[in-house]
Amino acid sequence: MVQEPHFESVGHGYFVVCGQLVGMLADTIDPDHVILPKIQHWDSEVLRLNQERSEGYYWRSPIRLPAVGMQAIYEGQARFIQLPFLDGARAKALSCAEWRDMGYLSGIWFVWGICG
Repeated sequence: MVQEPHFESVGHGYFVVCGQLVGMLADTIDPDHVILPKIQHWDSEVLRLNQERSEGYYWRSPIRLPAVGMQAIYEGQARFIQLPFLDGARAKALSCAEWRDMGYLSGIWFVWGICG
């Protein structure tokens, strides 16, 4: 795939995927972008990284293995699938900070700041 002339870079690929995902979520639950960012604001930053030839953002830049492996991805999936079920069993829904304080968003899931 990386040898294809249409593959720009890993950073560009993430930008496209995240942009599409955030755009779909915003259209569905946050059309005024009160919580989710407007992805159009990301364009200039991605362009800057490309022009400065920051690794991962220019054509043919080196591709490195991610620090997060499949075990961590499956663990994260299990945690985030479990939270709505646990939340539904409570009289009052918990905030992300409360889930984090209880240990559900520990490790890389805390570092990434998934829930703020």
